[in-house]
Amino acid sequence: MTGLKEVCEEHLATRPGLSADTVLPRLLFAHRHGAALLKRSCLQFLVAHFGEVVDTEAFEVFLESAAAVVDGGGELVDEAMQALAEYRRNSH
Repeated sequence: MTGLKEVCEEHLATRPGLSADTVLPRLLFAHRHGAALLKRSCLQFLVAHFGEVVDTEAFEVFLESAAAVVDGGGELVDEAMQALAEYRRNSH
């Protein structure tokens, strides 16, 4: 039987629910709560829609406060930047 955490994670990870404004808060949430599926989905969305995400207020907040918001937040920013770098390498 699927647990409530997994059901909620799957719901939050769906593409229709992700947007340029919601992806980074959800990424922080996923990191904080060990939600690997949600984290992976958020990173994929971030890479695919980086141009939109970078223009949001959430992006500035993410960069400025990720380390303060959750333990390992700086690591999370690094993961996001690595995902973007890998995407750029593979798309050229």
